[in-house]
Amino acid sequence: MSSQVPHVNCGTGSARAKLTDKQVLAIRAARAKVHCRKLPPGHPLSVYSLAAKYGVCIATISRIVHRTRWTHI
Repeated sequence: MSSQVPHVNCGTGSARAKLTDKQVLAIRAARAKVHCRKLPPGHPLSVYSLAAKYGVCIATISRIVHRTRWTHI
């Protein structure tokens, strides 16, 4: 029988984290309000605008929204 140890270096536990838990939740909440998934780059809720606002790449925003990153919250 193997017991799983929680990963302690995830999210803000990582020294390389650029976002906080609150920021991740804000990103998800902002994108949840969007009815159209394809927004023009200038729209304030586009992945481009959110990436610029939080200082991360577009892929990071996409992964947060699709819950492939920051899955612990």
